[in-house]
Amino acid sequence: TTTELQGGWHSVVGGKLSDQQDGLTGAQIQNITLLACQMGETIINYYMLFGGTDVDDWGGYNITTTYDYDAPIRENGGVGERYQRVRALGQRVREHGAKLVRSQPVEIEAKTTDNEVKIAERRAPDGSRYFFVRTDTHNVPRAGVAQVTEKDGTEFSFDYQLEPFGSLVLYLPPGETDASKGEWLPKPAPVIKRPADLPAPVVISEAQRLTDPLPSTWTSLVP
Repeated sequence: TTTELQGGWHSVVGGKLSDQQDGLTGAQIQNITLLACQMGETIINYYMLFGGTDVDDWGGYNITTTYDYDAPIRENGGVGERYQRVRALGQRVREHGAKLVRSQPVEIEAKTTDNEVKIAERRAPDGSRYFFVRTDTHNVPRAGVAQVTEKDGTEFSFDYQLEPFGSLVLYLPPGETDASKGEWLPKPAPVIKRPADLPAPVVISEAQRLTDPLPSTWTSLVP
């Protein structure tokens, strides 16, 4: 169980806001989620799935009032690429979750044409196979051929294509040993249809700023 699988990161006073920090991409949230599943996780909670706001001086030390976290669902309710990745991962859980939570790791020997790509396998009680294919390389995509041999000698060969910091799962249904008939997961989420008939923009003609004085008195807590 992971109760705080990182779906983003906080921002500190004077530093970069959450959506300006390096590495918080759609690939990142997909990679860490699939790695957790590869390791046998059965309960995952994103921290944060929905960004929010710390109000009334309840923020942590040196942390901004905004707790947007570049979460899949942003502080203002907006959604984008990271939401689409989580949406696709959720659909994968909806279709395969019951089998995945009961799956077991399979001892394999795996070779790839790229040493930066790693392979792992899990098998469900009904014989469904899940090959987890991932790379930790952040700056370039990876493509090649994987050769997988199970302990009993069953062999599989398949091509893979990964984005930078990419991670995918090749699913083979029960009894299927031809990897070319497999299905890559998660399947991309449907494109978000944005409204076209937007209202006219609001023009701000005047703005005022007030410095937060912080509390005038502090209440001591009983040790």
